[in-house]
Amino acid sequence: MATPSNTVLPQIEPLTEDDFHAVLLVCLGNLYRRHGQARVAEWLGVSKRHLRNIEAGTAPAPHRLFNMLCHDPEALDPIDREYGTRRVSRDAVCTSDPVASRMAALLAHIITIEHEHSDGGADATMNELLSLPVDDLRTIARVTAGWVERIDAYRHGKPKAVA
Repeated sequence: MATPSNTVLPQIEPLTEDDFHAVLLVCLGNLYRRHGQARVAEWLGVSKRHLRNIEAGTAPAPHRLFNMLCHDPEALDPIDREYGTRRVSRDAVCTSDPVASRMAALLAHIITIEHEHSDGGADATMNELLSLPVDDLRTIARVTAGWVERIDAYRHGKPKAVA
């Protein structure tokens, strides 16, 4: 089967070992600037001396690379870019997703907060409230307030034009 000439997805080419290493060095350089060499070595589970070996061409074990994401979610962004991908958390909701997606994610979070075994039980603690995605709360509040306004206008005989 022939590959269509107008594919939606970008064509991703495998990286050579040398190319991958060059991008890994970009990742490490970014991490050094943001967190310092000692901290990066700690996250990789290696000594600062071993970092020099990595810089010279020795690749760390894959799990060590991915473990850096626990400390800096942008740690491997240069590698992702080379492969034409972007890493997002499993429960991430895109800002362009319908409001229903944001509501569903928020509802799941609220159910966890209100669970009887949560920190505050059925009453949310301030720490639990602060863990809520405020941007999503504001978007949902704005959209639902608009819905209420439209419903009220309709029920009171003043329907607004629907776009």
